[in-house]
Amino acid sequence: MLNMNDAKQSDPCRDKQCGFGSQCVVSPDGRNASCICPDKCPSYGDHTTSRPVCGSDGVDYRNQCELQQAACTSNSNITVKFSGKCGELTLPYRLRF
Repeated sequence: MLNMNDAKQSDPCRDKQCGFGSQCVVSPDGRNASCICPDKCPSYGDHTTSRPVCGSDGVDYRNQCELQQAACTSNSNITVKFSGKCGELTLPYRLRF
C-alpha cells in the first residue's frame, strides 16, 4: 500500500534548488538528488534554443545550452542578454525616420 509520505518523497528533485545552469539529477537508487552541470548540449536543428546568444558576460555562445554550461562551470549567474551574437544587436522591427 502506498503511503502519502512515500509519494511526497518519491521525487528527490522536487525541493532541490539548482542554480547557475545546473540540473537536478536523481541518484540511481532514487533516494538522493544532486545538481550537476550539463556535459553536452543536444542538437535541435533550426530552433530558437539552438541559435547563437549573447551572454550577460559579453561572450557569444553557440546556443542557450552552452551559456548554461558556462554559467554552471564558472558558478556565476550568466543570462541571455539577447538572441544573436553580442556584436550584432538585431531590432525586432525597422525604425522609420
